[in-house]
Amino acid sequence: MVNLMNFIREVSTDEHYTFVQKEKREACAKAFDRGVQCILKCQVKKDGKPTVWCAQHDELDYSPRPARAFEPMGLSGSESVARETADEPRSSGRHDSGSDRWCGLHGLIA
Repeated sequence: MVNLMNFIREVSTDEHYTFVQKEKREACAKAFDRGVQCILKCQVKKDGKPTVWCAQHDELDYSPRPARAFEPMGLSGSESVARETADEPRSSGRHDSGSDRWCGLHGLIA
């Protein structure tokens, strides 16, 4: 998801994509914003504080879900490190450093 979001943001903002119709570039910008909102809705909260993400989320309420019947739901460091969608959430002011705090407390990032 992150790679696709980086690409559609690039299409909406980068001069190299001026050959793309204006309406499609605007649609890419809106799709990127919806993707950021989805990422933020999926952030797991513990005691009301944002923490990290898990690998699978419910498509309706964004809650954590197990991947397959034999795999329990689990918080994931790799999905949480992938939260850096081209620095957008942080630079937009929509990024919550709860994942940074959680990862730091659990030894996932320095």
